Amino acid sequence: MSEESLTEQNQGEKPENAIVRFLRITEVDTRMLGMVGALLLIWLGFHYYGHFANGYGAFLTPRNLWNLSVQTSSIAVMATGMVLIIVTRHIDLSVGSLLGGTRHDDAGRSGLDIANMLGLKHL
Repeated sequence: MSEESLTEQNQGEKPENAIVRFLRITEVDTRMLGMVGALLLIWLGFHYYGHFANGYGAFLTPRNLWNLSVQTSSIAVMATGMVLIIVTRHIDLSVGSLLGGTRHDDAGRSGLDIANMLGLKHL
C-alpha cells in the first residue's frame, strides 16, 4: 500500500481522545474506575454528612481511615480464603459456619483482653 492510501483511510476515522487512548494503552478496566468513583462518592457523602450533622467531618481523617483498614483486613483475609475454596470446588456449608464461629470467638477474646488490661474483669 502506498502512503497516500494509508492517509486516506486514517482521515475517515475520528481521532482518539487522550483519555480513551491512555485507558486503551494502559489496559485499565473502566468498570473498576466506575467502582472506585462510586466508592469515592460514598466516602465524600459520609464525610460531608458528618460535617453538616456534627459540625465537623470525621470520616476522611487519617485516624478513621486507618481504623477502617485494620478492621477490614481480617474480613479480606477470610474472603480470600473463601474465594480459594469456591474456585477449587471444595465448598460446603461448614466452611461458612466455621468462619463465622471463628470471628465470633476472636471478637469475644479481643473484648476480654481489653477488659483485663483495663482491670474490668468479668464477674
